[in-house]
Amino acid sequence: MKKILVILLAVMMIFGIAGCQQTAGPDKTVSDLLDAMKAWDTAALEEYMGLEDIYGATDMDMSSEEAEMTDALMKALTANLDYTIVNTQEDGDTAIVTADITNVDMSVVMAEYITQVFALYFSGTDMTEEELNTAVFELLVTSIENNQETLVTNTVDIELTKVDGEWVITADDAFYNAVFGGMMTAFEDWE
Repeated sequence: MKKILVILLAVMMIFGIAGCQQTAGPDKTVSDLLDAMKAWDTAALEEYMGLEDIYGATDMDMSSEEAEMTDALMKALTANLDYTIVNTQEDGDTAIVTADITNVDMSVVMAEYITQVFALYFSGTDMTEEELNTAVFELLVTSIENNQETLVTNTVDIELTKVDGEWVITADDAFYNAVFGGMMTAFEDWE
């Protein structure tokens, strides 16, 4: 389960690195990034973020099977992502785009997931570490899919800065939390 958290946090941190759109306004930059995330279009995200390999950028030693599982998980996490740009304020080379971001309520997902993980751990089933990791990934994806109708909307202010004529998103915890349906808050509640 720790590996899932590490991979998710590493992938989320990638989006704080960059996010540019030449000659487009800040609202278009935010829309383009959110659209690529919503479709979990890794090719677009890699190009948009200036990365050769979105999973390689995490510096995680991932097998091809782990990369496939992570891809399936990220697709599940972003399948219900939706947003509305509410307002855009530009002031020279800075801007704030206010967006309502909707996704599956991860507090509900995590409650179901934790129950299932505990049941798995205490079931007495003999599993290798690899089998256990696969089962834990599958439980999380299933928990997300089971709760697709339970949505939460967060309003966030997304800061952008113009660098060399391109708008660059400064993603923060509020942005990640909104995009991933309150997942960061759900993780904090565990502590």
